Amino acid sequence: SLCFLLFYYNDTYRQRSAGIYRKKKWRMRIAANLSIMFQRVDLLQRYEKAASMGFRCVEVSIPYSQPAEKL
Repeated sequence: SLCFLLFYYNDTYRQRSAGIYRKKKWRMRIAANLSIMFQRVDLLQRYEKAASMGFRCVEVSIPYSQPAEKL
């Protein structure tokens, strides 16, 4: 399962006769939910597995099996 995250960004400015306004866009980024994906490996190895599959963003809903210093 994938978690879809929306990140707001402004990328272009256009001019009109009344003045300048911003064109707002939404871009979707996909994050790997490590609480659900790759459950056969340890939590620390899930980060490596997600990175090797091309994910740039991850989320973990229950990271309590490892100390915060290791994560």
